[in-house]
Amino acid sequence: MKLNNFLVVKTANQIPAVADIMSCSRWEQLKLGLHFSDNENIDPADKLHKIRPFLESLVGNFQSIPMSEKLSVDEQMIPFKGKHSLKNYVKKIYTGNVKHDPSLPDVSVSGNVLRLASVIYRHMFHKLYFRNWFTRVRLVVELEKMGIQSLGTVRRNWLKGCTFTSDKEMKKGSRGS
Repeated sequence: MKLNNFLVVKTANQIPAVADIMSCSRWEQLKLGLHFSDNENIDPADKLHKIRPFLESLVGNFQSIPMSEKLSVDEQMIPFKGKHSLKNYVKKIYTGNVKHDPSLPDVSVSGNVLRLASVIYRHMFHKLYFRNWFTRVRLVVELEKMGIQSLGTVRRNWLKGCTFTSDKEMKKGSRGS
């Protein structure tokens, strides 16, 4: 497709509202002029220091959106082929940096879920869903203390002393067994 003397190549990652009105080189020029923070106050430990004020504003706006009764914690893959220090190669499983908040109970690798759940209103019948990597008895107990119901898939080998029906037997049963 040809648009205003620019050859437009459609890709799966394009945002038509931008790509249909602006060339890639024009977008690159605009990005050079975008600044969100003062270069005099750089924190070398913060890899996102250049956009930190924008991120903080964004988080504040997200927190003002009313929450649904049903909430989910999961990761999302974003297609990206460039080079950046924040990009991670995930060969098998990656849980992200576990940052323990001293104001919250220590629930090991599930700490990120507990930290994310800290913005959920207590005792309001919210239901939090998460995948099996985060499902730990300690996490479920702490969420229940906070008045947040939770549901996650259980890995058989993580619940010592509990017996489960084998997958083979489960498949013989009806749907939802």
